Amino acid sequence: MKTFLVKRCAPIRTTITVPETKASPIAAPCLPRLPRCSTITGFLESEDCLSTVNAMRSLGATIEHTAEGTFVIEGGRAIHRSDSVVDCGNSGTTMRLISGILAAQPFRSRLTGDASSQAPDGPRDNPLTEMGGRFQCEGAEPGRPPLVIEGGSLNQSPTKCP
Repeated sequence: MKTFLVKRCAPIRTTITVPETKASPIAAPCLPRLPRCSTITGFLESEDCLSTVNAMRSLGATIEHTAEGTFVIEGGRAIHRSDSVVDCGNSGTTMRLISGILAAQPFRSRLTGDASSQAPDGPRDNPLTEMGGRFQCEGAEPGRPPLVIEGGSLNQSPTKCP
């Protein structure tokens, strides 16, 4: 096993431009949890993308809408258990991304969505399940939310990826 020494460095100030896809703005509010502060510009303010913003806010993220298409995210804080069910709206991508984040947290979470939402069960979450993630769909139909996540320590990495 290799050992790596990580030393604190000066703040990194950079701009990252990512290709525009439907999933990019949905994922963006989930990513900048480690830096002290991140600004996302050109943010698609669609219903799915705003569902991610609101879901992350319910988990303790400080996200400020400063101008059209611009959000400032205060990072460096741990995600905390929501006082209520985390609503992912109609965004299955939001539910899949946040379920991956919550699988490694030391608490139980419950995600919900609208009637057309599909929870991440089956082959999509096999790597997380293989790593020790525990998920249970409680919807009226298989694979439908609410999705309960029993968070905890995950193993190193899956032996296979989809």
